[in-house]
Amino acid sequence: MAVSPPIWGLPKTPTRTSSSDAMDKKKDIINRLKTLQGHIGGIEAMVEKDESCDAIMLQLRALSSSLKRLQYKVLSTYVDECLEEEDGKKKLLKMLDYVGRD
Repeated sequence: MAVSPPIWGLPKTPTRTSSSDAMDKKKDIINRLKTLQGHIGGIEAMVEKDESCDAIMLQLRALSSSLKRLQYKVLSTYVDECLEEEDGKKKLLKMLDYVGRD
């Protein structure tokens, strides 16, 4: 098994994915974060221009949906790493708890 580089401060652990796969996943997560930042900026501009509540709420809903997809992506990226660690089940359940909170 390959050792993947740490993403978001998690320790290096053997995984089923290659180092290149881990870097691709990290780039995808970073791109999604940048997209969210741009979306937030757009919503801020809408508020500054006194756009309708309907339009702002629609964009906030889209932002929320994108954020949930990002949470899933981050979680799915680390499933293999968590399950291979001794306390992996505990860590995975903690991550799922974060995703389940509203």
